[in-house]
Amino acid sequence: MNPTKHEMDPILKDFFDREVARAPKHHSLRGPSCPSMTRQAEAFSSGWAVTEWEHAAGCDYCCKMTVLQLENEHPKWPVLLQHLTLFGQQAPMQAHLETCWSCKLLMRSPIVNLVRFWIRTKLTTAQIGEKLANLVIGSVMPGERHLIPAVPQGKFANENQPPFYREFKGPNLEVYLREGERPNRPLIVRVDNPNGKLAGRTVECELIYGDGDPTRTSIKLKPNAELGATGQTTLGRYATLAASRDCWHILVYPADEACSPQP
Repeated sequence: MNPTKHEMDPILKDFFDREVARAPKHHSLRGPSCPSMTRQAEAFSSGWAVTEWEHAAGCDYCCKMTVLQLENEHPKWPVLLQHLTLFGQQAPMQAHLETCWSCKLLMRSPIVNLVRFWIRTKLTTAQIGEKLANLVIGSVMPGERHLIPAVPQGKFANENQPPFYREFKGPNLEVYLREGERPNRPLIVRVDNPNGKLAGRTVECELIYGDGDPTRTSIKLKPNAELGATGQTTLGRYATLAASRDCWHILVYPADEACSPQP
């Protein structure tokens, strides 16, 4: 005869009480200075406070909790750069970098050294966000093609397919990538500043892919009646990028003291 609910309730309660008593009160890596789970979640999406940086940079538990969240989603670019800078040398983040090509590429950008410098000089998350306000990061996955709707025929390597085209827009800069004409098929990069406030300024462009060092070039933005300020250059060969088995990133930012890599 099966026991009734009335008979089982005290048995189950006793079992759970004993299990709760035996269970560890917190994670074995968690120390007394570690922030709460709520604060961990806030820091993941909005960044760590200056007062937390020294602790977070040396804490395996905080690193592990951040990496667990990175496995599901990535926060906005400035905050992601902060996480990579704080935790980049710790074992959990190193393991993440082995499987996340996007983060692995960003770790090779000189901009990470700049964020590391800002953290050492105690800039707040908000201040770093202000300095990176003009940063535009574009990510392209293997085989991904966003195509121009109408192009002249017969000018490209594959006459039955329009050339590669992507655009990435930030608050002040807009970045347009397209595949150039054959035989070389360069990657053409155009940078616009619609409000024209960056006219006369130079922007740095970084192309990060494969296992080599980032490919870098500079573009001077010139005043333009229709586009505000604009500049264009070529950055490697699109055919090389198209053959890549992994994603690639392009970073564009003003080349001044507020946003240029430190040695």
